[in-house]
Amino acid sequence: MESNSSKENYIKLCKICDHNVHKYLCPRCGIEYCSVVCYKSDKHSECSESFYRGCVEEELKFNEKDPETRRKMLEILQRMHEEHANDMEDMEELAHQQLDSDDDDEVPDLSDRLRNIDLDDADSVWAVLTDGEKQEFETLLCNGEMEKLLPPWKPWWSYRANAKLVEDLSKTSKAFDYQQNCPRIKNIKHYNEISKVPPAECVKNNVLNVLHAYAFTALYFNGDHHNFPREAISIITELSNNLRENEVFIKADLAIESVSQQAMNCRTLVADTENISATKNACTCILQGPEDSNKYFYVKAAFSDLHKLFSKCTVPSKRKDTPKCTSKEFSKRFPDHGAISAMEIPRNKLKLYLKKIEYYLSWVETYGSNLYT
Repeated sequence: MESNSSKENYIKLCKICDHNVHKYLCPRCGIEYCSVVCYKSDKHSECSESFYRGCVEEELKFNEKDPETRRKMLEILQRMHEEHANDMEDMEELAHQQLDSDDDDEVPDLSDRLRNIDLDDADSVWAVLTDGEKQEFETLLCNGEMEKLLPPWKPWWSYRANAKLVEDLSKTSKAFDYQQNCPRIKNIKHYNEISKVPPAECVKNNVLNVLHAYAFTALYFNGDHHNFPREAISIITELSNNLRENEVFIKADLAIESVSQQAMNCRTLVADTENISATKNACTCILQGPEDSNKYFYVKAAFSDLHKLFSKCTVPSKRKDTPKCTSKEFSKRFPDHGAISAMEIPRNKLKLYLKKIEYYLSWVETYGSNLYT
């Protein structure tokens, strides 16, 4: 019996100091260790130095990025829980033993712990996580694994049909699949029904100004702009001088450059040459359309999506009546330096924005070909 007991104790010992009972598992090499001291020891220096160097580099980047990472914390944790179920069970068991070695009850499932939690309150979510889950979250944050759990959004405008010399009639229905993946086109009146005055030549430039502001915002939120409508329209109106101030652009390049300058000068945005370039590439794809026979379909889809987004903000937001967490541990450990403030846009102004979007949508429906002249 003593022999078996000795073996069991040895199995539980820290593999670095061989003295204390192990509590943690290195996510890089898999070695079991008991404390930060052992983690940073010479025996484990290759992993620990690489880990902390990555932490410093990623923390510097994290402070400059948009708040999307923080807002998606729950999604990351849920995917992490599914993809690493076995490791999570081990960590939960170790954390449970650390809290109460005499209690053999299992830690409740993550979904059960989150059942009555306000998922918009990061501190409340953080408070119900086990030590193992918190450790794994921080490890993923520090070693840059977040992007693997949250793959980049593939915009609906990225689809482009290939031209074929011979059309396969059996695949005709597939040619319109892109319409199912796009925002639903809003039914709008013909331009001549809403205006008796022919459109000015500059309208197409103003359309481009609003379109680039929309594309920047959709990319900035990684396609989740409808989950944060008030923040999204705050960015769009900030970037589009035509929408916000009725500025008229006499040239297309001035309309496009205006959005870039507004983004670079906005204190609440993290804008650089990379996302400015991505915005211009996105608008090029939108203007090319899914196929030559339906060239400005994507432009109509973009303005329809804009209309839906602004319409959401005319309805008062409903707050969940759930208690907020008094502990601010998550907020202190992961400060939201790049938080986007949602401007309170008066309802009457929102209606004016919607009217302008409807006007542009009607113009595109009737005069969309002018975008290419």
